[in-house]
Amino acid sequence: MVGRLTSDDAEPKAEQRTLRSLLKRSNYATSDLEALVGPDGAREQRIIAQINDGMIMADGYPASKRQMVLAERAALSRWEDEGGSSSTSGTAQKQVLEGGDDGEG
Repeated sequence: MVGRLTSDDAEPKAEQRTLRSLLKRSNYATSDLEALVGPDGAREQRIIAQINDGMIMADGYPASKRQMVLAERAALSRWEDEGGSSSTSGTAQKQVLEGGDDGEG
């Protein structure tokens, strides 16, 4: 009689071996993971699905405080460039309103 001994560590070691193989094939880029057809294909697809479920894509990632401040500054700058700002000095504002200093008046 021939018996086969298995340990509880066999499945986790196989998962780890498959994960390493996947990452090495994709040059450690998780966006390029592809499962091969073969005996480990189902395991590879399961691992890829787990990785994709755990990833946060760039468009869904929350903005940092620094990014929010920079975005606010850029929005304010665009608004000021469109003439929405009233922060010009009194003399400059008067010239703009009177159409002065352009040689026509």
